[in-house]
Amino acid sequence: MPKSTRKAQSFDNIPSTKRGLKEGYNRVTFIVKEETIYELDCISSFDQTFLKNLVNEALEAYIAEWKRKNPNKKIPKWVK
Repeated sequence: MPKSTRKAQSFDNIPSTKRGLKEGYNRVTFIVKEETIYELDCISSFDQTFLKNLVNEALEAYIAEWKRKNPNKKIPKWVK
């Protein structure tokens, strides 16, 4: 039987929080009230999107609003 030409993906140098994710994304854990998760899950279903996308949009909107309200406070630029 011929050997597969597909190389096995090595995860040795990839942190577990980034494995299987697109570039620029990271896996984190938050503690959130059950009702809040339920409501977000319902909204994501109504909007036909993934919960992770909805949460990312909500966090980005919060950050944008915070920056608008706090123009004198600068968040340091994130460096990869």
